[in-house]
Amino acid sequence: MNVRLYLRYDGTAYHGWQIQNMNGKESGLKTIQGTLASALRALYGDFAGKIEGQEAVEPIGVSRTDAGVHADMYCASFHTDNESIPAERICYALKQFLPSDICVYRSEKAPDDFHARFDVVSKTYKYLFYTGEFSVPALENRAWHVSIKNGTSLDLDAMKLAAKGLLGTHQFDAFCAAGGSAKTTERTIFDIRVEKVNAPFLMPDGSDLYALYVEGDGFLYNMVRIIAGTIVYAGQGKIQPADIPEIIASKNRKKAGITAPAQGLYLNKVKY
Repeated sequence: MNVRLYLRYDGTAYHGWQIQNMNGKESGLKTIQGTLASALRALYGDFAGKIEGQEAVEPIGVSRTDAGVHADMYCASFHTDNESIPAERICYALKQFLPSDICVYRSEKAPDDFHARFDVVSKTYKYLFYTGEFSVPALENRAWHVSIKNGTSLDLDAMKLAAKGLLGTHQFDAFCAAGGSAKTTERTIFDIRVEKVNAPFLMPDGSDLYALYVEGDGFLYNMVRIIAGTIVYAGQGKIQPADIPEIIASKNRKKAGITAPAQGLYLNKVKY
């Protein structure tokens, strides 16, 4: 049986999704994949009444998310020969084996050839950032604090115009950090938008909270975080919206904005 799981998680305490290996062995670093795999093995071992010889279950994820990155919607799949638990009940059975910062909120039987990573059509990432002279503790590890003094704010119109310049299919070398393993830098951005979030309960001093949404067919290493840093630079006037096509064409990482911190990034939606 091939099972598809949908998760949401707080990535603050984890070294990303993927199990980390060192010299061919697991490094022992805490990851989402490793924690979910342990929960699945515990579930099937417990259900079968086994102590030894638990079924080796390793979930496949839709994407590698970096350390500290969160997910509103993440998809993973795994195969099992044990069909004693109906696929749609696995999400309920897993609750007792997972920590509070990981939630499997949906499970279902998938076609035998379904692959969580290779069958995805698009992924949408969300990036949260806010302004203000002082930080908001409730947003610690949840959003990027862009420090702005003297009551000034980011130029939302400039950020929206800069975002539009990224739409379409491009070679995104300027928006890729060193260390990635992608064979090509060509990616397509289907949709991108920046908006203010109405959250007075979080921002009682009148500071602004923003959300950036980027939907694409795939993303390079740190690509969304670099896009977020570039959009904020446009809002600060450090980059002009009209500069975006030139930045893309330059294929020069130094021309784009900074790499925004990981804690503001969320995998928001996946489509199959």
